[in-house]
Amino acid sequence: MKLKRLQLDNNQFTGDITAAISQLSAIELLYLNKNQLTGTIPHEIGLLTTLKFLKLSNNNISGCVPDSVSNLTKLQLCVMSNNRIHGPAPRNLTTLTSLVDFHIFTSYPSLSLSTPRSFQPDTFQRMYGWGPSIGIDSLHWPMDEESS
Repeated sequence: MKLKRLQLDNNQFTGDITAAISQLSAIELLYLNKNQLTGTIPHEIGLLTTLKFLKLSNNNISGCVPDSVSNLTKLQLCVMSNNRIHGPAPRNLTTLTSLVDFHIFTSYPSLSLSTPRSFQPDTFQRMYGWGPSIGIDSLHWPMDEESS
């Protein structure tokens, strides 16, 4: 329960990501990329509120990104590319103001997201860079009440 870093990338691990992952209550870095994991991303991942770095890429994970990801308010890096994840992406991803790099993938359906002014200038850099190839062509900064 006091574990802060868990790097299990580049192995041949198989099976689902278990809901018991929520017991890693102090985890800051979780790398499960480049394995053969299947199933969906468990809703319980949203209980990892200390998580800053998450890599789940290059597996066979399917389903949608759970809405509980919006609870990961300290998340800075989220990589989920090269899986069988489908969307739409949770709109509440825009509430993650610490998120700097979110790797999204070409299999995602067309989606329009608004991002709040509170994001850092480089937030969603990858989403911006790949936006046209995944159908995201209307990212914008909504007007807040102070500037209108």
